[in-house]
Amino acid sequence: MVSEVPTQALKWLARQSSTGGNFPFIQKDSTCFPSGEPLNKNTRDILISLLALAVIASGIRYAIMRERLSRADLHAWYQQENETEFAGSLQDASVEWGDLRQDDAEGITYKYDDDSFAIVLDRSTNTSESEARDTLRHEACHVATWGEEPKHGPKWQACMSRRID
Repeated sequence: MVSEVPTQALKWLARQSSTGGNFPFIQKDSTCFPSGEPLNKNTRDILISLLALAVIASGIRYAIMRERLSRADLHAWYQQENETEFAGSLQDASVEWGDLRQDDAEGITYKYDDDSFAIVLDRSTNTSESEARDTLRHEACHVATWGEEPKHGPKWQACMSRRID
């Protein structure tokens, strides 16, 4: 995975100690190779450049994934969840992104006076497709068990456990 490369490289560089050149965390004469050869300036510079490229590539990958997620058809995901996990028995619901930081929630389900449902997923806490889909599944179980108290009671828990198995 791309995000593991910078972490591994940083750990490697950190082991090089602290006093070399423009990079105070690397000793000029430290040894790092099993053969005991010192790390020369060219090798160090290449490794630092590779680390920088890995960090940039990770950032680009993350930005692309976030952009793709922001454009996802959440309603289609809900319909897919309804068909695969609930055999199409759930009432339709509108699904959209929102800011739920004040509510300290990853998702919230609302039922309106006309008996329609709306699901809002928090943009800041659902940072990947898998997180957003998990939150949507959680909220779909609220639609399926609406009216049960407490909201995460036995029926809701049974709904969640059926889906996990």
